[in-house]
Amino acid sequence: MNSFLVVTDSASIAEESRELLEELLGHVVVEVVHEDGRLALSRLERRAYDLVLLPLELRKMEALTLLRAVGPEVASRIALLTPDTLDGFRTAWEGMRLGARDLVPTKGQPPQRLKGHHDLRLRQIAWHLSHPGSLAPLSLPSVDEFDLEGPVVLVPETRHLVAVAEWIVGLPRTVPVVLRAPEGARLRRVLGEELTRWIPWPTRSLKHGDRLAPGHVHLFAEPEAIELNGDRERCIARVVPNVGAPGSWSARRDLLSHVAGSTVPFTLWTGDPLEPEEEELALAGGFAHVVCDRDSTGRWQENAA
Repeated sequence: MNSFLVVTDSASIAEESRELLEELLGHVVVEVVHEDGRLALSRLERRAYDLVLLPLELRKMEALTLLRAVGPEVASRIALLTPDTLDGFRTAWEGMRLGARDLVPTKGQPPQRLKGHHDLRLRQIAWHLSHPGSLAPLSLPSVDEFDLEGPVVLVPETRHLVAVAEWIVGLPRTVPVVLRAPEGARLRRVLGEELTRWIPWPTRSLKHGDRLAPGHVHLFAEPEAIELNGDRERCIARVVPNVGAPGSWSARRDLLSHVAGSTVPFTLWTGDPLEPEEEELALAGGFAHVVCDRDSTGRWQENAA
């Protein structure tokens, strides 16, 4: 029997969370407690949950203090309910460095709703249910495991961000990196701040018409899509609006089809395996080398055009 804990004072957030879980699993029992850090810690010490939605803003004990107290196994089952603010994302980043698995943005002050398209939140929760409590770090390829041709385009989910930031450090300074920040412009800004703090690469927001520079990280955010045009010596970014609602399947496919319209070779890392029709989109232009996360056999899922 699955076991879920939602720590919230918002009836709307509790109901939305329940609806997402029931859409995936059928009838489930969801335990809801008030935003009291000591109460939440007591529940986590007494019972093992498959998934915990924990707000950053708690009474009596801060969320970061709670994460330090519970240890990595429990923390790996926690997704942080994060206000859609700069300070919220900054704190959530620190929480993920302490072991929290993910963040789920919220709307309102105090938080009253989950932010984002239904498809995105459903896909996010589904992944956590299929990987309960896994302590294995995100498995990113070493640069020796595939050939880098042109820019490296990274399309992570929120749960990937800390590992992706660490991975970029090991890339050769001969390639430009293009990194999509999920959840919009505020998280893009925080991601840029953290990358600047962690790695020696210059980091900048990508604008339409920018020339990609080797040894730089170029950030774009939902709801944007990109194409890379020109040649290896002079690669120019075309930044266009994404036609789908941020986080939706249509937005994801629109992004892949725009990237595939590039006229320069590039390596695309998606974190999660693509659906067959998404692979077709990503490889349609003949310039992509797609690298996904490891499959169940421990091998890289790669598709080279």
